[in-house]
Amino acid sequence: MSDMRKSSKKKALKAREDIPDVGYNFKIQCKYPPNGVPRRKWERMCMSWNTKDWEKKSKAGRENRKNDLCRHTGGSKGFDEHRRNLEKIKGKKVGFAEVLLHTHATKECKKRLNDGEISANDYDKLEFVTDRSKRLLHEKT
Repeated sequence: MSDMRKSSKKKALKAREDIPDVGYNFKIQCKYPPNGVPRRKWERMCMSWNTKDWEKKSKAGRENRKNDLCRHTGGSKGFDEHRRNLEKIKGKKVGFAEVLLHTHATKECKKRLNDGEISANDYDKLEFVTDRSKRLLHEKT
């Protein structure tokens, strides 16, 4: 949904509408549905988002996601999708540990792995986005 709201905001800004830098203006954005969304349906969604109740729920969800102990660097893709992509790139089957490294190691650690400075077996040199991720790798391998 956030991608659709961003797309709508982009269209409204392109039309020179007055939209805040941070957040949305659903009264205006309801006139700019994202591609593939019927205008009437988009207007109804905007009406539901333009309420105090929705803003309260949205804020609570945002705060809850900040405290998530399972942070990863994989974006919105699921674990299996990352596995399939890695298998295409590498031309072979990849295991749980390799996908976990790909989705939970820090950017710097991934670079060092790709450059061959360290290997997946260098447990003490691996850096993860959370301690929980590192423990999980140790438990599963």
